[in-house]
Amino acid sequence: MLPAMMITLQQELGLGQRVIPQRIALTEDQVAEYDLPYNPDAFKPTDSRAQKFAEQFGEVGYELDAVKAVDLDKLCCQAIEDRFDMDEFNRQREIYADEDEKIDELREQVEGTVNDLLDELD
Repeated sequence: MLPAMMITLQQELGLGQRVIPQRIALTEDQVAEYDLPYNPDAFKPTDSRAQKFAEQFGEVGYELDAVKAVDLDKLCCQAIEDRFDMDEFNRQREIYADEDEKIDELREQVEGTVNDLLDELD
């Protein structure tokens, strides 16, 4: 699924190399941490990706769906926070807020000038 998703993001949506794939679940450690039940039906030998998966991880099967939603949410948030520069993000938000304020001031000035000119025409 990840390769197909990357094609969509990088090529079809034109994001190129700005999107870097990162698997965040399920790792062996997470399977142990969340005490996930083994699911023999989860490994599907007929799947086109099965052979490569089996070579890398063995013929094991665990379902991501077995992770509680709250835990999956934490995994996703933690993965983003680990890779995201919040200080830079907040700095950019402040810059945008300042720029929005300046744009609002300019808009009011332009509206005032246009209204004054229209009043003079009347």
